Amino acid sequence: MLTFKTIDKSDLSYLSSLYKRSVYKISDYSLGIKYMWRDMISPAYCISDGCLLVYEVYEGVLRFNLPLPIDEDADISSALMKIEEYCKENFIPLEFDYVPKEGIRLLTDIYDRVEISSLNILSDYLYLRDDFASFSGRKYSGQRNHIKKFNSAYPSASFRILEKDDMDLARDFFVRFKESFGNASDGAYDELLRAESMCEFVGGDEFICGGYEYEGKLISFCLCEICGNMAINHIEKAFSGFEGLYPATANQFAKVLPAGIIYLNREDDAGIRGLRISKLQYQPCDIVKKYAVKVRTELSDIDEVPRLFTNRLVLDRITRDDAKKYFSLSTDERINRYWGYDYRESCESPEDNFFYEDQKKDFENRMALNFAIRYKGRFAGEVILYNFDYRDSSAEAGVRIFCDFDGKGIGNEAFCAVCSYALYTLGLSYVKAKCYKENLPSAKMLQKSMKLSGEDEKFFYFTRKI
Repeated sequence: MLTFKTIDKSDLSYLSSLYKRSVYKISDYSLGIKYMWRDMISPAYCISDGCLLVYEVYEGVLRFNLPLPIDEDADISSALMKIEEYCKENFIPLEFDYVPKEGIRLLTDIYDRVEISSLNILSDYLYLRDDFASFSGRKYSGQRNHIKKFNSAYPSASFRILEKDDMDLARDFFVRFKESFGNASDGAYDELLRAESMCEFVGGDEFICGGYEYEGKLISFCLCEICGNMAINHIEKAFSGFEGLYPATANQFAKVLPAGIIYLNREDDAGIRGLRISKLQYQPCDIVKKYAVKVRTELSDIDEVPRLFTNRLVLDRITRDDAKKYFSLSTDERINRYWGYDYRESCESPEDNFFYEDQKKDFENRMALNFAIRYKGRFAGEVILYNFDYRDSSAEAGVRIFCDFDGKGIGNEAFCAVCSYALYTLGLSYVKAKCYKENLPSAKMLQKSMKLSGEDEKFFYFTRKI
């Protein structure tokens, strides 16, 4: 299974080298975004199949970036399969954020059931570097005029790349900039504080910093990151009292960028009207859309846990009234010896409603379908459909019952009912199950309704098709 590491300062140099290979024209595939906003999005990463895999957790929801190929032999499809397994093992919905347009085709070719939404408010503004370096042509006449006015009014101002020795100069810029900030929104001031925190990278290898210096002080500041053939402008600040300073800074910064840079990404407009107008005035060559993609399974089609009937049993949702009995079922060591999951790995001392809430959450996320088994009105156990596959229309089934109900065939009856529901109502192609080799009663039960499909050192594997 994939093992993700939370991004911290020790990862910056390594991740910077990886994001420099980015093939996506989206600012979110960058070290700057991950690090500046790390306390809000809790980013984590790992490497698999020649790809950089990253997830973010925002407002309690975990979403992945599209795998970023970092090697010539990168296998995105295989990396996606690893992400699927990670989600299934951790009961996490498979969701992606900031998917570029070319990634939509990739995902829809792999997955039959996807829910796609456009993140229009987060679209990035993309410009040609050469346009900014020259501002030539009629469409940039306004910018040229502003730059002339700035150069005329402040002939001693000079633009330069900032080195490590300039870190205090950059910090002083933000101290003064905050003092002149005025009555801004909480969000704008928070962004300014995050920008200020990046001063520690002035003169480092991860980012390029520059700005105009006038009378011994910085009056503008930029920080950008090279990602592929694109420079992402993460920070662009300038004092408003200097007419023409913004276009002058943008023009000079474009000129000093390394050779091979074709595009400038100036990020999104955050839905701010004034910012949108300003970004459009600079004539973007493209407004790069981003998409959110939720990968679904057959379980996504149902709104509530159904009620199933057999000759002797009723199978329905586990209710709050069942919480204590369900707790007993979930913590009984004899019953769960072969269940394959030790609850103590998640919670050593769970409260009475822990397992009830857990299975409820799993259904809300459409990761599992848990049924209470009711025999003559009594809570006899549980049967579950889980591990829904995103590619081949299958799921895994399991059953456990209280020892008081052993020897009555209740487990087999409930298991067969749920398998039939999965195949004939949900429309799965097949249902899977497994049992420990030493669990002979379960192996015998599974052989009654399924075919043995394989084995390894620990398990027998079974399959049932229509």
